Amino acid sequence: MALQTNRKIQHLATLNNQFRLLIDDNHVVYVTVEPGILPRGDWSFIDFLSFPPGDWNRGHISKNRRTGSLGFSSISYDSVPGVENIWHHTYIDHLEFERIGSLGRNVCIVTHPFFHYPVIIKFASFPCEIDYIETETTMYHRLHGTGISPGFLGHVTENNRGVIGFVLQIITDSRPAEPRDLTICQDVLARLHTQGIMHGNIHKDSFLVQEGKAFLIDFGISYLCDEGKEHEIECEHLEQLLAGA
Repeated sequence: MALQTNRKIQHLATLNNQFRLLIDDNHVVYVTVEPGILPRGDWSFIDFLSFPPGDWNRGHISKNRRTGSLGFSSISYDSVPGVENIWHHTYIDHLEFERIGSLGRNVCIVTHPFFHYPVIIKFASFPCEIDYIETETTMYHRLHGTGISPGFLGHVTENNRGVIGFVLQIITDSRPAEPRDLTICQDVLARLHTQGIMHGNIHKDSFLVQEGKAFLIDFGISYLCDEGKEHEIECEHLEQLLAGA
């Protein structure tokens, strides 16, 4: 396999023995390292391993049993799943954002020329995470214009993969829910249920409270449900959650 030694390699994310890497500032690849040949969390191979040229997006690194050296045992160009429910008119490539802060894994505060203010992007670093982004994208579509959730501002894309995330409005000067916010949190949760949606993962950080109003976020495991009993159980869980806050 021909190798090219002068390529610029940037580490983007790690999940167990999988690595998401950016090559030459414009080409994302997904590399799997043979289990057990590197210490957990070690991506030092990026600095000394030669990366193959050509049009590929998946690679596998293994150890030569005779020499003990690491190398690419295979590369391929495969279809990598992205979000299918594409409904917003705005698409922005992930490389166009300037990151200015982090709110957790795969959630960043960023800027972009499209917007006159910072925004939030949430995305799937790896294909195995895309189902959560698919679910959230669908729920934000259903909630668009209701005021129940922050504004959905567009899709985040990655070349060769399609849509991998979304852009959200920042609810400025907001905070997580507290016991004193029970009434407004009950109100926004009831409105969510009216839309036929169960949140599925209610906790204090699921609510953003701003000037006497609550918004809901984090719909990665939400689902459609018109069953009143399930709605009641989620409402009871909210009461218990804030009572013990």
